[in-house]
Amino acid sequence: TCGYKRGHDYYKAMEEEWAKTEDAQVADGQWYTPPNKDIECGDEFTGFVKLTSNLICPNDELRGIVLNGPNAFLDCDDFFISGTGGDMTSSIGIYLQNGATAINCHVFGFDAGVFMEEGNNVLKDSTVARSIKANIATDGEGCMTVDNVLSEGALGDDGDFGDGIDIGHKGDMNIYDSVSTGNFDDGVDVFGEGLCFYAENVKANLNGDNGFFIEHEDGATYLKMVTANSNGDDGIRVDPGGTSVGISEDVILEDVVTLNNGGDGISLVDLKTANLYGTITSQVNDDGLRITCNEDDFECTVNVLGGVTLEGNEKGLAFGGPTDNTISFNVERCASVQACANEVDGVGGDILVNDITATIDGDITCENIFDEDGELEPDGFACERGCTAEVGKGTICQSPVHAYCYPKPEW
Repeated sequence: TCGYKRGHDYYKAMEEEWAKTEDAQVADGQWYTPPNKDIECGDEFTGFVKLTSNLICPNDELRGIVLNGPNAFLDCDDFFISGTGGDMTSSIGIYLQNGATAINCHVFGFDAGVFMEEGNNVLKDSTVARSIKANIATDGEGCMTVDNVLSEGALGDDGDFGDGIDIGHKGDMNIYDSVSTGNFDDGVDVFGEGLCFYAENVKANLNGDNGFFIEHEDGATYLKMVTANSNGDDGIRVDPGGTSVGISEDVILEDVVTLNNGGDGISLVDLKTANLYGTITSQVNDDGLRITCNEDDFECTVNVLGGVTLEGNEKGLAFGGPTDNTISFNVERCASVQACANEVDGVGGDILVNDITATIDGDITCENIFDEDGELEPDGFACERGCTAEVGKGTICQSPVHAYCYPKPEW
């Protein structure tokens, strides 16, 4: 959690700290900037500062406000910081570095709306929109937090960029109670190497490419109570090969909904272990849940510890990868997988096994098992503890009933 306290009144805490100083009206840029001080584009602060009016920055000003250090705290008081667009190819609306915090801000029209670099930076209770490359971006190393933020309508640049939240630093990243929607590219793009990424109650909908694109190498991912609906490509894609060749470490999905995406609802590529908790619902996508294992002589493992519903997709549950690799798909005794009524215009079906050896341990309700050639029950498929699948006859699909019979994930 980076020491971040959700629900904590940071504004009050900073005012209290300021009041303890020997001289509350210290030099500008320290603990407090008096309300009659005109804040200008490009100003840098190392202490407490509060906007009293909107701030509009011209094209030739590359920074809106710079906050540097753990005592740097900006309260925009719901005023906005706006760039004028145009040729602002390196502009940043709010630059948070070395542990700074910004709250109650509305940032529009910069190359990057909010840029967070080094340290435990925090962006809270804010809106960032209509940026060119990314509404929110991170770099360097540290623990960054985004809490109750709307990231909307990143524009992109000549068909490139345009992510809602672009996470490129090394360390930890937490996103709480936030929305990333209507962006040109991905809603949330995670590519920082060795990053631990946690998202809770986050919506990534209506984006041009993926809702969540998690492409970091040798990292860990925990998505809890997230939705990724109506995106141009995948709802959730975990794929370390997106920018580099690597293996994704642990992935935890808990209470996830992916609906009506142009690509797959959930796509897990080259991961070591994924654990699915709570209720996982993936409907009206290309593949509801696709598991791909491409690395040489590698085994990917997925453990289901809740209720998974895959319905109305072209393919419900799909396994893919080279023939030498193995995917182990384990449905625990208190869990269930319902993969039924998956077929679009006569194409697809409930469970696809293509080339790779897929070993399923547990009970799955489905109507057919097939490969890319349409062959039912391909050779690579094996059931170790019984699968409820009457090939060619169909089965009655029951709603999944799940319980936390296994310890909930620790993070």
